[in-house]
Amino acid sequence: MKRLKTNDGHTPYIPEGIMGDILKRLPVKSLVRFQSVSKRWKNLFQTSSFIANHHRHHSHQNSFLLLECYGEWNPCEKCNPMHLCFVDRELRISKVHNEPRISFNGEVRVVNSSYGLLCVGLHGRGDRGRSNFLVYNVATREVRKVRKPLIDKLYPEGYCFGFGFCPILNDYKIVRVRVSGYHFHETFDGAEVFSGSTGSWKIFKDKNLENVFLFKVQSFTCNRAIFWFGSKRVVKGEYVSLIVSFDIAMEVFSLIPMPPIDFNYKTANFTLHESKLGVLHGIESPESCRIELWVMEEDKSAAGEREIWSWTKKYTSNPYPFLLLPRAIWRNEIVCTIIDETPRRGSNNIVLINLTTNEFNKVSTPRFDPSHGIFNYVQSIVSVTNIDSKGCFLQ
Repeated sequence: MKRLKTNDGHTPYIPEGIMGDILKRLPVKSLVRFQSVSKRWKNLFQTSSFIANHHRHHSHQNSFLLLECYGEWNPCEKCNPMHLCFVDRELRISKVHNEPRISFNGEVRVVNSSYGLLCVGLHGRGDRGRSNFLVYNVATREVRKVRKPLIDKLYPEGYCFGFGFCPILNDYKIVRVRVSGYHFHETFDGAEVFSGSTGSWKIFKDKNLENVFLFKVQSFTCNRAIFWFGSKRVVKGEYVSLIVSFDIAMEVFSLIPMPPIDFNYKTANFTLHESKLGVLHGIESPESCRIELWVMEEDKSAAGEREIWSWTKKYTSNPYPFLLLPRAIWRNEIVCTIIDETPRRGSNNIVLINLTTNEFNKVSTPRFDPSHGIFNYVQSIVSVTNIDSKGCFLQ
């Protein structure tokens, strides 16, 4: 194929901004192939600005719902493959192929999804099971095995986990926080943090974690921070519900007040609404269930020394004659799972509620366990291995 030339015989130069604006529209599969076109393109795809622009474009155009489907654990083979599937905008189900097959005697669960990356937790079985982690880019199929945490002798049941990618740093981090309420009389005002760029863990304490424990529910990542539901002991025997956040770039914890709701961590989840942190809350009555959406407004005082948080209720659903657990907002619809005393895997146990029309639709999913993860997913070019040469592939 002949290269395009101008009238004077020179190859035309396309400005970096225009070239980036064109390439950001391509799927990850094409970008992976095009890395071999030139060193200039390969370097462009690794810049934080291109990664952020590509992700932002496809967040509006090509977002999927990623389901962590149910998979049998075979104690003979000791092989627990991940079972992931996508739901597209037409509500069609497609299986994620070529997931890494993991030889591990224990439970394999997705910790969280951020910028197209999945953090997968490997939690050992038995009283002295250990926790290990993988970072997996579904689109590029890169997998990185994370080094073991520094504190490796404590029970994994006593921890909460978090994961997030920060485009400003062009780095991802795994956070492991001790659940201070695990034995209820214990407190632990610190955390372990793994950085993809350094390839190592570090331990640090934070005074904001004093007398705080986190609920054993899934964390949530948005706006370069990781969030958990938690509680703080104010006096002996008395606790107040709150939100614990971790700034991925600054590596500091903050405590955020809850919205004015009768909070129940079993029927609540975080979400992202109009680029702001939101809380979805299921309200159960004897005969029905409603879903509320609260969105957080964040501001700083005039002196710039203190953050101010306020909550606004944006939506209340119609009542429904069964208990719903809201899981996320996807394409202007609230994704819920139906809570049943005897849930049936593979049944129509996911429903979508349109925020504008209140329309209610059921989605049939293959062998989906309602207790497993549901994530908003957008493909990303983020590399899990090039960040640090010390990372390794699983074979």
